[in-house]
Amino acid sequence: ESEALVCHDEIILSVSIFPGGKASLLHPIHKQEVEIKGSDPLIALRDSIYCLSSKVVEDSVTEPSQKTILKSSAFFFIEDVFYDDPLDSQTQSRPSDVYFEAIKAVGSTSIAAQALSSDPSSIQRASLSLTKWLDLKIRLNKPYLFAHLGGCEHLFMITDVRAVTLSEEQTLSLPRIVQSLRVRRRKCRVCEVYAGSKMLINDKLMPENPCVICDKCFEGFHGNENLWYNDFIIDSYYHEI
Repeated sequence: ESEALVCHDEIILSVSIFPGGKASLLHPIHKQEVEIKGSDPLIALRDSIYCLSSKVVEDSVTEPSQKTILKSSAFFFIEDVFYDDPLDSQTQSRPSDVYFEAIKAVGSTSIAAQALSSDPSSIQRASLSLTKWLDLKIRLNKPYLFAHLGGCEHLFMITDVRAVTLSEEQTLSLPRIVQSLRVRRRKCRVCEVYAGSKMLINDKLMPENPCVICDKCFEGFHGNENLWYNDFIIDSYYHEI
């Protein structure tokens, strides 16, 4: 009976995040599922979303400040409100600026205008870091927009809201990844044993072009630090959806 007692100051939201735009809603197997607290700020979900584009871009920069800027260039669009924060303290530019103007323009082709059927006259703006999920008015199973990196778009839905029981409140650790994005990773085309880690383009010794290869086979063909020949392109290989 005590298990049924709930904490009235806290709720848990279940969120499904889809890897692409509107078409991704037709393939629910390719999604992430995250649980967040109602008292969490919106950035708690932002920081829990995995995207291959983010991984590739973040791996290409080395300065911590650049990584921070990349993470900050994101916004949510929920019930006709853009949630983000200024990127520049002087100009007060925001990640959603282009969308904000486009959605207000007559005949906008923005995914936010098309997929979410927004009323241009009601568009507002609010803080991403200061707004809590408890502050929002949301509808279950309605698609909302998350965008980052200047135009990489994902739709997400709040699929469930429940109260926190008093017994689990003490041990609750959220945000929590309930389901990770299902991905496929090719095996090395040389050994066919280990997962590939590099994509080689125009490599004359590889069985195909481009070719996915693991670290062990790469070292066997090209050496460890000093390449035996370099008339080819080396790129990172992550995975496929």
